[in-house]
Amino acid sequence: MTSEQKKLLGAYYTPEPVTDALCSWAIKRPTDIILEPSFGGCNFLTSSLVILTSLGNANPEQNIYGFDIDTSAFELLKTKGIESANFIYEDFLYSDTQVNQIQVDVIIGNPPYLPIHKLNTKYKENLYSKFKRSAIKIPRRSSLWVYFIVHSFQYLMRGGKMAWVVPDSISFTDYGKHLLNELAKVFTSVELIRTDERYFYDVGTHEKTALLLCENYQNGTTKVKVFEYDTLNEVLKAIRSKKKKITAPKAEQKAVQPSGFSLVKLGDIFTTRIGIVIGATKLLAYKKKQAFNSAYYPEYFYPVITKGKQLSNLVINRKAILKNEELPIYLFDAIKLEEKEPIRFKEFIDTFPQEILINQTFRNRKKLFGYDDYNHPDAFLTYFSQGLPKLIINIDKELNCTNSVHRLYLKDKFRNQPWVMQLVSVQLFCEFLRKAVTDLARQYGNKIKKFEPSDAQKIPILIPSSVDAVFINELQSVFEQIITLIEINKYQEAKDVGNSYLTKLIFLPVLDSAIAS
Repeated sequence: MTSEQKKLLGAYYTPEPVTDALCSWAIKRPTDIILEPSFGGCNFLTSSLVILTSLGNANPEQNIYGFDIDTSAFELLKTKGIESANFIYEDFLYSDTQVNQIQVDVIIGNPPYLPIHKLNTKYKENLYSKFKRSAIKIPRRSSLWVYFIVHSFQYLMRGGKMAWVVPDSISFTDYGKHLLNELAKVFTSVELIRTDERYFYDVGTHEKTALLLCENYQNGTTKVKVFEYDTLNEVLKAIRSKKKKITAPKAEQKAVQPSGFSLVKLGDIFTTRIGIVIGATKLLAYKKKQAFNSAYYPEYFYPVITKGKQLSNLVINRKAILKNEELPIYLFDAIKLEEKEPIRFKEFIDTFPQEILINQTFRNRKKLFGYDDYNHPDAFLTYFSQGLPKLIINIDKELNCTNSVHRLYLKDKFRNQPWVMQLVSVQLFCEFLRKAVTDLARQYGNKIKKFEPSDAQKIPILIPSSVDAVFINELQSVFEQIITLIEINKYQEAKDVGNSYLTKLIFLPVLDSAIAS
């Protein structure tokens, strides 16, 4: 199977060291019956056969069942000499125990990693309908692998085990945490083992993965235990030895609260929303040269932020963004065109790709091109790949942005206190609570991290208990120094100015107090 085909199916075949370790953990008796709901590369099956044989089973094929919808998986079975009729060509999610009459001791595997939005619309709606009344409620944003785990319960006998390779998103998405809580209600042991090493990197995905081990189905309840390791090798040793190092979930680690300051969350200061969803950014967002060459320029174009790269400083306005030659900075105003020149709008529609016009993003709108809500934020919050995100103040609220960055709106009690935005901006720019902030971010692919709006609301911020004119004037001066240094590409010097100010502001009073006492 090509890498493109793997991506379409969400199929990434598990390395043998991983399948060997998980099968050794799960299979303990020669009579154990095993099911792999999506057997694909057959590595779990091979490992299961070896373990059952080592336990004394003379005909291990009879103890192993599998489902798959990829014909190449069945061809691979033949090359491994496996001819058992226990392997079924069927979509596991639509399989039925009443038809297949399979009950097993062990469910093991690596389910498809397909996000729900990448599924065919009809298939997705059928899936929602089928699982609407499942014993475990599945949030609508759940990826396909969640459905595989939930559906597998009907095949598992009382006292049975599960061992899954799952995306690391199980540890931080709302639907992932929901699933873990549900698993804890029906197993006496649920363990999530995380590692920074990406062991599917060479086979087509940069996504971090984790191992999920569940024991003793329907015989009690438990609390989820989380284990974290640096390398896969450490993980496999831990599984074999059963001596695991327990670590608290990173998001629970606390930031320090110095005297005279309140440790609040970004959500206490701002409401966080995603940027506008265009649905066809490549067709409706223009670089400067492209816009200038358009027959619709200038009347039907206006500036917009389309990339975090446009937000290089801690403030942004219309004049600053229009200097950019390399990135799309103009948005096409099709609504205005429709209102003012309906004939030209019809001509525009006729040239627009029809397959895009009928996709779900466009169909859900009252107007096809009603993507802009004109709700300009007080500030923007960037995603990040190497350092922390930045808060960029939207001067005079001149600009809006696409969903490549988040929008921040001051809450009412801070609306007349602009110094708050400056202080938050300096703290994030200087990475002042780096670990506490970084640990809230979610990993997406290789090196890419970002905050979902719900994560951004939890970012810790230090706010002084009281402020006066001296404080506000000094903060304003520091903020302007940082902006000026960034403008002349003295990025580190700007950071040094900010760190020096924050250290003096936040920690020196604490030190002085300690010395005096």
